[in-house]
Amino acid sequence: PRSVELHGVVGGERRRLEISEAPLPGGGTVGTAIDVTAREELRAEMKRVVAAHADVLVALEGDQIVGTVTVLEPGTPTSEISQPGEIEFRFMAVHPDRWGRGVARALVEAVIARAGDRPLACCVIEGNEPAFALYRATGFDRVPERDWEPAPGVSLRAMRRLAP
Repeated sequence: PRSVELHGVVGGERRRLEISEAPLPGGGTVGTAIDVTAREELRAEMKRVVAAHADVLVALEGDQIVGTVTVLEPGTPTSEISQPGEIEFRFMAVHPDRWGRGVARALVEAVIARAGDRPLACCVIEGNEPAFALYRATGFDRVPERDWEPAPGVSLRAMRRLAP
């Protein structure tokens, strides 16, 4: 794919735009335009909100970050499925080179320890069977009434771990 950044006017405001073009399998091309300025503004706002209402736990190997997870206290603006009193965790990520080496389990165990006697809630994207297996193995159960779709075709399945 080819991409070029341009300056343009959107809604009467000067914006940075990224125009991309990619080939289609049967021939021809498809183009997209992204408002880079809006994307950067959204990222900055999300960083501000997360910094004020969440903690990011990291897994390290030496000085390299190999995994992260974001922990949200009950009632924070970025919570999506937690109910009153529940800790929610999101954005679990492990470097692909470290998959299957216990990094995700260590992060989940750190979240469980942090929660103490409070219940936990999280979502897993449909089809991520290793994550479902990990959460089941660490005491989580499905909560289908909280499943949701943040975007068409993106199905998130809710899980909960009751307090010990």
